Amino acid sequence: MASEQKAHDRLTRSWQNAYRFWQPRNDLYGRLLAFCLDLEHYRTSEGFTKDKRRIQPTTQRQLNLIRHKASLMLRQLPEFDTHPVQPTADMNAAEISGRVLRNIFHDPLKCYHDVRSRMVWSALAGGRGTIAIDWDAKYGVVFRFVDPRYLHIAPGSTFMHSPLNPYVIEQVPMRMSALERMRKRGWNVPKGIKPDNWKPDHGDGSQKDTSRIDTYGADTNREGFDAMDPDDGIVTVLKCYYRDDPFDRSTKRVTEDDLPEEAWYWIDDDTQQRQPFDPTNPIPPASEQTGRPLRLITSKSLEINHYEYPDGYFAVIAPFDGTKTVLFEGGWTEGALFPDAHLSAFPYMELGCYKHPLRRDGISDTEATKTLTIVDNSTFRSTWEQMSLAGGILMSKAGALKDSEGNQFKFTGAPLDLAWVDDPMSAEMTKFFQAPGMNPQMPGMRNMIEQQWQHIGTGDIALGPDRSKDIAVGTVNALQQQGDLPVQLHMQDLSLQESIGARVALDLCRAYMGDQVVSWITDSGDAAYATVRGSDLTPMNVVVSANRDWRQQDVDRAQAIAQFIGQSQGMAPRDRKSTRLNSSHVSESRMPSSA
Repeated sequence: MASEQKAHDRLTRSWQNAYRFWQPRNDLYGRLLAFCLDLEHYRTSEGFTKDKRRIQPTTQRQLNLIRHKASLMLRQLPEFDTHPVQPTADMNAAEISGRVLRNIFHDPLKCYHDVRSRMVWSALAGGRGTIAIDWDAKYGVVFRFVDPRYLHIAPGSTFMHSPLNPYVIEQVPMRMSALERMRKRGWNVPKGIKPDNWKPDHGDGSQKDTSRIDTYGADTNREGFDAMDPDDGIVTVLKCYYRDDPFDRSTKRVTEDDLPEEAWYWIDDDTQQRQPFDPTNPIPPASEQTGRPLRLITSKSLEINHYEYPDGYFAVIAPFDGTKTVLFEGGWTEGALFPDAHLSAFPYMELGCYKHPLRRDGISDTEATKTLTIVDNSTFRSTWEQMSLAGGILMSKAGALKDSEGNQFKFTGAPLDLAWVDDPMSAEMTKFFQAPGMNPQMPGMRNMIEQQWQHIGTGDIALGPDRSKDIAVGTVNALQQQGDLPVQLHMQDLSLQESIGARVALDLCRAYMGDQVVSWITDSGDAAYATVRGSDLTPMNVVVSANRDWRQQDVDRAQAIAQFIGQSQGMAPRDRKSTRLNSSHVSESRMPSSA
């Protein structure tokens, strides 16, 4: 193992390289949020002005597009289809594991619905949204929205959970008081550590959204809390997750060489017990625990248990700390009550808006519609100015028109101006010719912009149940291709991330969960209870299934539009049942949490 100072330097360099690599895209994130969600469409805001001719129109069509997508994606919490990772796993343990998992995501006190919504809005408006999955000693699994600019993967990687991505580093602003609490939980916090109060200089809108983000571990509810309290400053902390120990120089090589026959053996994948192979009796013996046949090991490659995940390497450092102390070091599940449990993926979810084959994420909806938004604003403003500042020609004898004080008459811009004449003949000679109030091409331009917005599916159409009719599948496909149902790809990515997050959440429960009572409602409507702990759970493969409300939303949307195009045939969604669970967590951990 490398020395502590070398480890600190190595991890700091990895963070600095990743920070610089992703900085151009991260600098764009804040400006995209300000443009879309705060409607900051102008470099300088004139605000309210007495001059009614000076306006800054800010169309809400771009925001409506994202709101429409988010309403479809967030209509219902995910439903999970689960099955054990190991084929020999106990089915009762698998059933309980699935119920514990559903409870985590459906429990309103864990606030997954809130951080999920923030991740979706962040992805659609800014291009990327992220969630951290932590274990809290008091609350169990908790979800935390992470500013995407603070979460870095290896430079050049395009997918966080790809096996080719070696690490994930999260930069976390922590209060000194939070570090003191972590010292009591096992962190090696040096006595001389001082706040650095460092803040990345990312591009933001005029609202400076980052100043309103809660710092990690800050107790904002304590009496007399001050965000600028010099006695409780901010220390920048890096949470570094590596798939493999970066300081372990012993390369693990697996050869495909066959073992000699005398070295063959049978193994029970559940208990890891071995039995020597008898060439005279090639029939596999049965497991004493499950009764299933044992597995024959004839080569080194078969010795690996492909159902187990590596422990990984986890370290916490303060990059600006002069002592170069590693605050915490261990495995991903260090300090677990049940050390045999390991995380199957990085404890984060990362949702993008669109994909790009060569980049971590593609453009966002804000970028895709920014030009259209600017043109919409400019044409709206031009139309207003042409109507309000329409010119004209006033023909009169010189000096014939005067104001009430006898001075030369001038238009004041008021709705009604009075002019005085001394000679009736001069009044008869006065003529006024009104110039056209608006460019005759402007209505056509506005209609073209309207069609562009409608083409990308911003129209919200709602019909009551008495007016809904089913339509053919081909019509639904046509509507999807035209973009009027624009969220299918987003839903696929969201389901993938939630499947990964669900596996990580269950892995954390297997590692840290003490005794807890799990309750649910059976199919017959009765309440059922079970007392379980982490060691009773089994690793699960998780797939997010399309729930009934999501399918119904697709159909309702298609039905509504179909009424305008006069098509109706049968296509009905099938129903799905849901499960309700409640639980409490009682275990302790030295892992970083929402301290």
